[in-house]
Amino acid sequence: MTQSENLPPGVVSKLFRELQSIESDRIDGVRLVREATLPAGADSLSEIVADVSGPEGTPYEGGVFRMKLALVAEYPAQPPRGYFCTKIFHPNVSERGEICVDTLKRDWQPTYGIRHILTVVRCLLIDPNPESALNEEAGRLLLEDYEAFAAHARIWTRVHASPRIHVSTAGAADGGAPDADAAAETKKAPDTSPSPATTTCPDASSKDPLRQVMRNTGSPLREKRRSLKRL
Repeated sequence: MTQSENLPPGVVSKLFRELQSIESDRIDGVRLVREATLPAGADSLSEIVADVSGPEGTPYEGGVFRMKLALVAEYPAQPPRGYFCTKIFHPNVSERGEICVDTLKRDWQPTYGIRHILTVVRCLLIDPNPESALNEEAGRLLLEDYEAFAAHARIWTRVHASPRIHVSTAGAADGGAPDADAAAETKKAPDTSPSPATTTCPDASSKDPLRQVMRNTGSPLREKRRSLKRL
């Protein structure tokens, strides 16, 4: 774990209570990695580490993606920084793993909690937003050729996010195309991945801020899928 960001004691206490709540009432498809978030003997909290299951019906299905939220000293006045430690081919994730979502940027509210953020991140795997792409290739493919995008994302998921593969928590991995041998080897292996839990992304008609974010984030991919079905 990184050095403590010297969060106020009241903020730390609230975070501990929220993490306990998430562990007892889990978010669909998200598992807190306690041993990485709270190592034995730790008395500080500066990162939240979680494993996110690829949602069913997406190119990420069957994968497990490790992510972390790095808490800044000004939290919750300022949002944490989000990273995927597992390589993922996604428009809103940079080659270094940085996550781009409005919830962690211009739409941030101090009242948002860790549960809110983790739910938004998993829903981003369901509905990527190519209009604010950090990975330009993924964003371009998603807009121009969904099938090519999905095929590329599935290969990365098989190679980098298989539950059989050890996922490093040292930091976000650099991006890069998987090599052909690794992809072929992955295809040969029997599929023993557990079925990931299904996240119910909130109804867009609600006034809740999370639901508004998901309505905005989800529209491009939903429209792309609808247009493909009409062909």
